[in-house]
Amino acid sequence: MTIQVSRPDVMFGPATGVLMEWFDLSLEQAAAVLAQWGERLQVSESELSTALLHIHAGHQAGCEESLVRRLEELLRHLPAETSPNQVSRGL
Repeated sequence: MTIQVSRPDVMFGPATGVLMEWFDLSLEQAAAVLAQWGERLQVSESELSTALLHIHAGHQAGCEESLVRRLEELLRHLPAETSPNQVSRGL
C-alpha cells in the first residue's frame, strides 16, 4: 500500500524535519513514514508528531509514555527501512 501525503510540511511540520535530519530522508519519505506509523500505532498526526519531538528534545513530559516507547521501537528499525522502494510501499 502506498500512502499519499499531499502536504507533508503541513501535516507533520517539524516532525518530518527530525526524520529528515536523523535518517537523511526526503520530505515526502519522512511524511510517508510518519503517516504509516500513525496508522500502525492508531494515533493522530498531532500525537505522533508531539511524541517524536519530545524524543528529539530528550524528554517526554506531556506525552503518553507507552506511545513514546512504541515510537522509539519504530525508530530503532528505521535505518534499515528507509530505501525509497520500502517507503513508497508503506514500509
